[in-house]
Amino acid sequence: MSYISKRESSEEIDLNFFIRTFEVVDNTPGRYYGYRKIHVVVKDAKNGQINHEQVLPEELTVKSLLRNIEKLYNVYMYTQNKKLAEGAREEMLKLIALLIWKLW
Repeated sequence: MSYISKRESSEEIDLNFFIRTFEVVDNTPGRYYGYRKIHVVVKDAKNGQINHEQVLPEELTVKSLLRNIEKLYNVYMYTQNKKLAEGAREEMLKLIALLIWKLW
């Protein structure tokens, strides 16, 4: 006879994502140049706030985002360096915000 035990976790994750895209256009006479940027704010009740802004790459795909999140997750889980783990965690949150934007 086997016994299965379930434990309830009382840890709560409180994350807020603010995602805004905007277009940057240079209308200098004789040339036209434009690109899109994304501004992300991730509020984490436990660890503070992350502000991130970047140009949106054209080749951004869900598959590439998930692959990069997986790589960072492995760094986060298996490193012994606390600073490296924190950096990987922040980068994962930024990529998760991009994934949310891409799926929205």
